[in-house]
Amino acid sequence: MEQGVVARRATRSGRRRSPRLDADTRRRAHVAQVVVLPLLLGLACHCAAWALPADRIWTNAAQALLLTAPRWCLLLWPLGALGLLLRHRRFGAPMLLTVAGLALAGLPPGPSTGEGFLLVSANVQAFAETHHGLEQALGGLQADVVLTLEKRALQIPGMTRVADNYDRELSRDSHGTAVFCREGLACEAVVTDEFGSDTSRMPLALIRLDGVCVLGVHGPPPVPLDASGLAPYMARLAEALDRGRLARAWGPCRVGDPALVAGDLNAVPGSGPHRLLLSRGLTDVVQPQGIWAGTWPAGGGWPDLPVMRLDHLLAGQVQVDGVRTLRLPGADHKALRAWVRPGVMLEPPPEDAP
Repeated sequence: MEQGVVARRATRSGRRRSPRLDADTRRRAHVAQVVVLPLLLGLACHCAAWALPADRIWTNAAQALLLTAPRWCLLLWPLGALGLLLRHRRFGAPMLLTVAGLALAGLPPGPSTGEGFLLVSANVQAFAETHHGLEQALGGLQADVVLTLEKRALQIPGMTRVADNYDRELSRDSHGTAVFCREGLACEAVVTDEFGSDTSRMPLALIRLDGVCVLGVHGPPPVPLDASGLAPYMARLAEALDRGRLARAWGPCRVGDPALVAGDLNAVPGSGPHRLLLSRGLTDVVQPQGIWAGTWPAGGGWPDLPVMRLDHLLAGQVQVDGVRTLRLPGADHKALRAWVRPGVMLEPPPEDAP
C-alpha cells in the first residue's frame, strides 16, 4: 500500500518536472524579459531626463539624448526576438515582438494629397565645407515656399527671395534666415530681428500664404556655448499663439490665421519647448514617424546618423500631409517637406480680427 502511494507521488512529481513544462516556463520567462526590459529602460531614461536642469549647457544635451532614447529602446524587441528564435526555435512571439517594436519605434510617412502649397524647411549649415549643389538641389524640389535657416543659399532656381536678414549685421552666418517663394506666387514674408536672451538670440521668419501663417523657427542652440536663449525665445513664440491660430498680428500674419510652426527648434519631442508649443493648440504631425524622422546629425561635418529630431512641423488649424525628410548637400540637418493647406476652423476668429 505504502509503495503504491509513493509511486503515485513520484509520478505526479515527475509530471510537474517534465522537461517540456520546464522548457515552456523558461521560454515564457525569456519572452517576458525581452518585453519588459526595454520598457523599463525607456521609462528610466524618461525619468532621468526630467531630473536634469534644461537651462545648463551639457545637462540640456544629456536631457535631449535621454528623451530621444525611449523609442530607440523599442528596437531592442526585434533584437531580443532574434535571440528567442535562435534559442527556442519558435516563430510566434519573435514575429510579434519584431512587428510591434518596429511599429512603435515609428511608422512610415503617410500618403500625400498634393493639395495646398508645398513647403520645405531646411537648416542648410552655414559652415559647410562646400557650397556646390545646394541651390540646385533646393530648386529641384519644385516647392512653393522654401525656408532656409543659416546663411548659405542665396538664389534658388525658379524662386524669388522675398525676405531675409542677410543685409543686417549677423554675429554669425548661422543666424541667417531667408524665405524663397516660387516665381509668380503671391506670398508675404518678413524675417524679424533676433530675440531670446541678452547673450543668445535668433530670428523668426513669418510667412503668409493661402491664409496660413507659417512661423519659421530657429531656436537659439543651447549647446555648446549658451543655454539661456531657448526658453525666452519659445515663450515669446507661444504668446503669439492661441488654440492653433495667431493670437495677435505679427509681420504679415493676421489675428486668427491658422498657424504652422516649422523649422529647427533645437529641442527634441517631449522637451520643455516642444510641450510649451503643443499647449498652444498645435499638433506634432511628424511624431508618428518616430525614430525614422530623425533629422540630426545628417552629415555636413557631423556623422551621417540622424538619431535626434530637432526639426519639426507643429500644426494648428492647418492640414499637413505627405511629410518627408530629405538630405541636402553639405547640410547637417535633414530638411522637412510637406503639403500644407488651411484646416477646418474649429471656432470663429476673435471679434477684433481684421
